[in-house]
Amino acid sequence: MLVLISSLSNANTIDDIKEKGVLKCGVYRDIPGYSLNNEGIEIELCSAVSYAIFGKQDNFEAIGLDADLRFEAVKAGELDISFASPVLNQKRDLTKGVDFVAPYTYELQGLLAMKSFYNKATLKLEDFSYKSFKDIKEEISVCVAGDTIIESSFLKYMVKHAKGKVRIKPYYSFLGAKRAFLRKECSLLSDQIGVLKSMLEMNEYFEPSILLDDIIEVLPLYAMIKLGDNDFHYLIKNIINGLLLAEDKDINSKNIDEVLNNTKDKEILYMFGQIKGYGKSLGVNDDFLYKIVKNLGNYGEIFDKHLGEASGHNASRGLNNLYKNGGLFYPFKVYGQEE
Repeated sequence: MLVLISSLSNANTIDDIKEKGVLKCGVYRDIPGYSLNNEGIEIELCSAVSYAIFGKQDNFEAIGLDADLRFEAVKAGELDISFASPVLNQKRDLTKGVDFVAPYTYELQGLLAMKSFYNKATLKLEDFSYKSFKDIKEEISVCVAGDTIIESSFLKYMVKHAKGKVRIKPYYSFLGAKRAFLRKECSLLSDQIGVLKSMLEMNEYFEPSILLDDIIEVLPLYAMIKLGDNDFHYLIKNIINGLLLAEDKDINSKNIDEVLNNTKDKEILYMFGQIKGYGKSLGVNDDFLYKIVKNLGNYGEIFDKHLGEASGHNASRGLNNLYKNGGLFYPFKVYGQEE
């Protein structure tokens, strides 16, 4: 149960975090590649914010969250920021009382199936031989987290592509849907593909499963903070943008010092603190982005370390690539722009 704590309406989150001496950072609970055993892309982003505010990596507490607690934890001040954020849509943006700052990854919604299922037509346990939901002709049930984008997106997909009878079974949370799937209350489970892949990697705990080929929806995941603090909003936005801009300029953890020693590019010198003013304008030290990229890497390095080839998950960059490589990320300029 969350204990609601009051906060001053004009409180500055950055100052509050400095005073506490620790960043309270929400992350997904036990999902490989995202947050597991204090490793993952969300842990790295918590570290990045810690570097920006404190100048060092480990002044944060990663707090694993269940889906139903995320909004209240941020609104109540239990968390300073959450990367375990739900997908942004207009209704949530208008009604949840939180600030969706910037996307840090674009996920895809998919389907997981047990390799064997109970066929009601034949009254037998059969091997699941389909590669796509679109090919299934038997009666089948699908577990989802109820009253979520996952449920509504699958419903639209089902109406368009189902060839047999499909029963959607909604549960209070993803954890509830997952447990029902493992109890074989459903033949399929729908959620973020990253989450489903994490279940495959832990398949020693349950019967073998397969990830179907279906791509149901694109799910942009945002950093989420309390509503009304523009200073913290701009800092988080510029941290995420800075990771992307460094990659766009081919600057990484290995070459950053060499680049800074040789470049005459004023934007590079400004963003990494050689020309003063960038960090100060955001309420932190001017070298904040230098410390982040030097120690954690640019966005591409962080992605590869935790989700890509270097991680063993072998996730392709896909939509999470830069615009020039066919992705959705387009970092904005931070120096020399006109008003």
